[in-house]
Amino acid sequence: MKTRNLLYILPLAALTACEPDIDELEVSAGSADFSKMVAVGNSLTAGYQSGALYTEGQINSLPAMIAEQMKQVGGGEFKQPLLTGEQGTKGVGVDPDLVAMGQVETRLALKYTVDCLFAQSVGPVRLGDPYSAVPLLTGMASVAAQGPYNNQGVPGARLVDMTNPAFPNPFFGRLKTSLPATMLSMATDLDATFFSLWIGNNDVLGYATTGGDDGPTGPAGLTDAVTFKTDYEAAVAALVANGAEGVVANIPDVR
Repeated sequence: MKTRNLLYILPLAALTACEPDIDELEVSAGSADFSKMVAVGNSLTAGYQSGALYTEGQINSLPAMIAEQMKQVGGGEFKQPLLTGEQGTKGVGVDPDLVAMGQVETRLALKYTVDCLFAQSVGPVRLGDPYSAVPLLTGMASVAAQGPYNNQGVPGARLVDMTNPAFPNPFFGRLKTSLPATMLSMATDLDATFFSLWIGNNDVLGYATTGGDDGPTGPAGLTDAVTFKTDYEAAVAALVANGAEGVVANIPDVR
């Protein structure tokens, strides 16, 4: 009996004796200066989630999370153009047909629904009763006066849109500081010490989601490689012109 008990005790003693030594994590900025960051891009940068832009998604946007970590090594404030009130909760999503009627739609949420066969299931449904649309001007009121903002993400933006002062996008409209301002000029006006650039997804996404329909013009068209290279290099050159360093993110393979 004593031998049997010893066989149980010895493995336990070995396990308790092998406690791992966890070293303290040492963080360092290296040669980078994170004191003022600007994030440039599209919906992935803005925090667009569940088919809309809303406060919780913005707070949990990728650049906001990165900026929070940068505070450990000298990173400064990261101001975002947060939606507030009812639209901050319900969200603001853009459907071209609704925008043409002066409206925007709310975000998606998981809810119980009943189909035409009276079968109940859980699926994504727009908040509201049943698809709550709100006036475009209410959901997209200008917040430029409360800026400047470190998060310059504009859902739906393509590379060519970054230098277009007439970019007809309500998400850009709420940030636009003046008539000649562009996405790129507003980003460089911040005079940031560090930047993130994640742009170009929409240059291929529209083409891919419409079955490879190139089309003559418009968001469904695939940006040609020469134009893409020229526009991308120009954007990076503008962002580093003041000596800033930064990171760029790749475009996922849509296949």
